[in-house]
Amino acid sequence: MQRMRFGWATATALTLSLTLSGCLQARGVVLPPGSEHLTPCPITQISIDELSEIGEPGCDLTGSSVTFPDGSPQLTIASIGAAFSQGDGTGRETVITNWGIPGIGVAVIEDHRLVHLWATGPAALDLQKQQLVVDHVESD
Repeated sequence: MQRMRFGWATATALTLSLTLSGCLQARGVVLPPGSEHLTPCPITQISIDELSEIGEPGCDLTGSSVTFPDGSPQLTIASIGAAFSQGDGTGRETVITNWGIPGIGVAVIEDHRLVHLWATGPAALDLQKQQLVVDHVESD
């Protein structure tokens, strides 16, 4: 059996990167039927400001990315049913969830309170709101 050795700095950097971002299956909210049969969309960058104009994309957005005008790091859209989360280390977190047929939802959360919410359309918005309730995120 071969052992891997990591230095303190490597282990710290690895731990920090795992703390600040991650991909998990969305839990507690049911995906719309048929999402598993979507064909892949062409990989593209989507501006957060144009997200609501997309509507139901008619394909799987996995692999595309969402960009922010403030220069925040772009987020890659995870597989259908998965949520990708990226934190900035100060209690602010951006979560992007791929809901399949309805598209995606993006939430910015700060100290367990909703700060911003975007989605590709009303169905994705509703699913994202349901997920926020499951995750105990406070909203107005």
